[in-house]
Amino acid sequence: MLVEDRTAREDVSRIVAVLVDGSEQELPLDAGRFAFRADSPERSTRLVRAYAGDTLLATVSIPVRCGGSAGPC
Repeated sequence: MLVEDRTAREDVSRIVAVLVDGSEQELPLDAGRFAFRADSPERSTRLVRAYAGDTLLATVSIPVRCGGSAGPC
């Protein structure tokens, strides 16, 4: 699954993807833009969190259609 190429707000310093297995993966920010591509259904993104330093600014829920706790694809 691809979290499309997006632009973060100016105050965002860190983007974290929460995967369907519960693990977290920090996404690189390049000039305020970020993207993520899962290498398997089990590594699909469930949530995306934006931070300014250690302060959580926003959480976006991503619908999971398959993989992990949603069952096989």
